[in-house]
Amino acid sequence: MGAGKATKRNFNQLLKMQNSGTHKLLESLLNELERHNAPVLRYLKDGVSKEKIEAAFEENNIPLKLPEEVLELYKWKNGVSAFIEDDEPIIGELELFTQGVYTSFQLSFDTYISHILKSDFFTPSMFPLFESGSGELFLVECNPGSPEYKKILMFTLHDPILAGGEVKSKYDSMESLLLTVLECYQKGIYFFSEFEGKRVFDIERMSEVEVATKHNPTSDYWAALQNQH
Repeated sequence: MGAGKATKRNFNQLLKMQNSGTHKLLESLLNELERHNAPVLRYLKDGVSKEKIEAAFEENNIPLKLPEEVLELYKWKNGVSAFIEDDEPIIGELELFTQGVYTSFQLSFDTYISHILKSDFFTPSMFPLFESGSGELFLVECNPGSPEYKKILMFTLHDPILAGGEVKSKYDSMESLLLTVLECYQKGIYFFSEFEGKRVFDIERMSEVEVATKHNPTSDYWAALQNQH
């Protein structure tokens, strides 16, 4: 089968998955990571149960409930640890998507307690899921009363698209993030390059913007980026 036909087949499958739920999207993502032999596969931990996550909040008297889609994410895989002995990876080996290192629940929970609850930049209903390793955080809004409920928000001090210290929406939901990431892997927009003897995450930036804007029509970030071009 030619590359064009394979790409068309993958895109048709992606269209069918748009209403298939988080679980199937995560299964498809795993297939794509395996197809690309993504370095992060060596570091992703086994999933953690909903019960353990809810217990962590209860034991610390924190009245926060993560959306079901996020619990499904943690059930799938429990991110990567802060320190990995014997084979310390570089950030490019851990990225799942652009600037997105999927951190373990325990690491995210520690960040939530030590930074989110103590900073004026955030509200207690924002829980961190991904980070860049250089200051960017991706957080899910957990307040059902918020107009941004379940959106994936981005915090940065460095990206010129967002004013320093602002928290803005980047992905409309966990599922729209997964659809964006899946299509980028399927179309070769996300790929891996050699850097100092390691295979690291790489992107076709403008193609990523096009795909992300399509799947996240209410995102502040992608709209602002499109307005610059």
